[in-house]
This record gives sequence, structure tokens and C-alpha cells, in this order.
Amino acid sequence: MNTHDPLEPFGLRFPDLLIPGKEIDLHRWSVIACDQHTSNPAFWEQTRSIVGESPSTLDLILPEVYIGAGDPGPAIAAIQKNAQRFRDTGVFRTLPNTAVYVKRTLSNGTTRKGLVVAVDLEAYDFDPEAKAAIRASEQTIPERLPLRARIRDGAAVESPHVIVLLDDASESVIEGIEALLADDALLYETPLMQDGGSIRGYAVPAESPAADHIARSLEAVKKASPSGFIFATGDGNHSLAGAKTVWEQRKGAGAAMDDPYRFCLVEVINVYDAGLPFFAIHRLVNAPAVEDVLHLLIRNIDGRFQGFPRDSLVNLLATESLAANEIAVVTPTQAGVIRMSSAAELAVSTLERILSDAQKDGQSLQIDYIHGADETLRLAETASACAVLLPNPDRGALFPTVASRGALPRKAFSLGEAQDKRYYLECRSLLPE
Repeated sequence: MNTHDPLEPFGLRFPDLLIPGKEIDLHRWSVIACDQHTSNPAFWEQTRSIVGESPSTLDLILPEVYIGAGDPGPAIAAIQKNAQRFRDTGVFRTLPNTAVYVKRTLSNGTTRKGLVVAVDLEAYDFDPEAKAAIRASEQTIPERLPLRARIRDGAAVESPHVIVLLDDASESVIEGIEALLADDALLYETPLMQDGGSIRGYAVPAESPAADHIARSLEAVKKASPSGFIFATGDGNHSLAGAKTVWEQRKGAGAAMDDPYRFCLVEVINVYDAGLPFFAIHRLVNAPAVEDVLHLLIRNIDGRFQGFPRDSLVNLLATESLAANEIAVVTPTQAGVIRMSSAAELAVSTLERILSDAQKDGQSLQIDYIHGADETLRLAETASACAVLLPNPDRGALFPTVASRGALPRKAFSLGEAQDKRYYLECRSLLPE
């Protein structure tokens, strides 16, 4: 990795990239992030069917849908064996000290821009109160880290699904790269499977006009920030935290400061990118008496409850958005909207606090996190559960909120639709030189 890196002051680096060779079928190589479709094993069965025997990042990940289905040891061993096999059989070509400018055409035709770089894990901290250069946007669940660390530790390569958000209201950093690319910068172009749209990637060497622009623009954005805090994780919070865990363990065991595990490949995307919509993540709550969930929330939220006929509220939610201080609750027999009296606490923070306290008090609540109001309501009706719907978050409030209050509760927001999440493609070696 470049020892004189223009991104170093910002906690980033130009990585030594591994890109699949031109003979590799990128359509089958590139699969969606492992933390998607966690309740839909049929999706991942279809993914395997599409991939077949072709080299694929599917062989480098453990889809979360399979976590808890038995001992993960054999799957982890297979992942690490596959990574080494891809290295040994010439699947990759190496691009030293090179970032990738990514243009993703989403399923709805919108374009999203990003920059694949490496995060210096010395500049990142997932502690909710951290004041590091790169921070977690949501609270990290410690018990989810050991498995991720176990998968990463000892692997020959990594491939990222982590998205790091950049607070750039001026839209000057990533948006200014394309005009400065070299004529031969195109690295890859491919359609993505399962309604993922398509993607193109362009080389951005560390010594190039585009690299100089990135460093200068980041410096200007940082100076303009009230707090100087301009990077926060968006997707893949726990994967980046798992990488940090492995690095701290290796460092504690005497690893050199240039150990490849000190860095983690990510895609940086402007939080204001039009191709990155912010959605709420709703809750599906099961309890011995489902109606008790509604009463629990009414008792513990300082606000006013307005009841609706169930079907009327479902129809209303299909056309109208919840306000920032509103939470909608739909059970098999009751429905309504709770309007919080104060905006001092985010709706998602209030909800998570109440549900967590209830579980600590011994109440038997099973909570699932669902993308999409329609899907949450459908699952609630099918399972006779309680649907709790949250308002969509304000992207402009993310960085000020994290800067002043610390990390948001877990599952506070989602970036885009499921099929528009990051697909694995670029890789980086984790083997020492």
C-alpha cells in the first residue's frame, strides 16, 4: 500500500486492488451483500443456481440467512479455502495503489456514484461515544462480531459490502471525479443478477489528477464541517466492526503496523447522493398476546394515540408518510398512530428503548427487522404479529445527530431497496507481502 498516500489524513488509503480477470463472468462473480434477504433462503438458492460452477464472490461469503442453522465451521473453512484457491489459480489481476470510481445504475434507472478505497481501522471506532475520524452510524451488537471476525481472520482476500457515508452537501468530492478520469480508466462493466441493475468501475490511481482532486475536496469539506466529522458507516456496520476486532487482536499479538488486516475495503458514497434513498427499518413484534405490544407502546411513549380502523390505517400508510414524531402500530384487531410530544428523541430511539427495556424485564417479545412498510404489514397479518412502522429518516440530520448524540440505535435506517444494496466485486489481499 502506498506509503505516501494523499488520503491518509482522512483515515483512508488507496488500496492494492484485486480485480477479476477479463475472462471471468462478472455477472456470476458479483452477488449481493450477505446481510440481505435474511428471511428468504429461496433467494440464495436462486443465487447459487445462477452462479453454478463459475468463480463467484458467493464462495467468499456466508449469507446471514444460514447463520444459526448449525456449526458455521465448515462454511468458514470453505470460504477461506476458496479465497486461497482464487488467489492461486489466477482469478485476479492486481492494481497497485488504485481506488475505483463506481457508477451503479439501480433497478429504477437512477445512477449512484461511489469510490472504493480502504479504511484505516486505526482511524475508525464503533464505540457509540467515539470521536474518531470514521464512526459507526448505528450501535453495534457485540455478540454479532465474533462470527464476522472468525470469517475474516485467516482469509486470503476480502471483498467489501461496507458503505461509508461522506457528509458532502456541496457534492464536490465524488461527483467531481468523472471529469478527471483517464481515457482508458474503465476497469469493468456488467449487469448484476436478480434485478440489481448494472455497474461500471473506473481506475483512480493514487498518482493522478482525480486523486489530487479527491484529497483537495475532502480537505475543503472537512474544514467546512462544524464538527470536522465527515465519515460514518452506512451499510455493513458489523462487518467493519468485525474487521476492527481482528485488527486489534492482531495488533495486540505484535502484528506490524503495515499488516494488511489494519485496512478494510469499503465504498464511500455521498450521503446526499440521489441514488441513495433513506428508508426506515420497521419492526415485526411477536408476543404471547399481540395486542399487548400496542398497549406497551401507548403506556411508555409520551404522546397522543389516535386509533384507526385497521384497513383504513393500512390504506392511509400506502399514500401518506409518517411525520418524524409518529409511530404507526397495526395489530390483527387494532391500529393507530402515536404522536410523540417531544422531538428531543428520535422515534426509532424511543421504540428501541421501550422494546429493549421490556425484554430485560422478562417480557417475551420476538423482534424482526423488516424493510418496506408493505412487507411488514403483510408479514404481520400472516403471522398474527404486531407491525410497528417508523418514519423515514432525514439524511441531512444523520451526521449532526451522530456528532451530538453518538451512534443511532441498531437498525435505525436502510439505504435504498434490497436489490440496490452493494454487490461484491472488487477484492483486496489480506496476505502479508
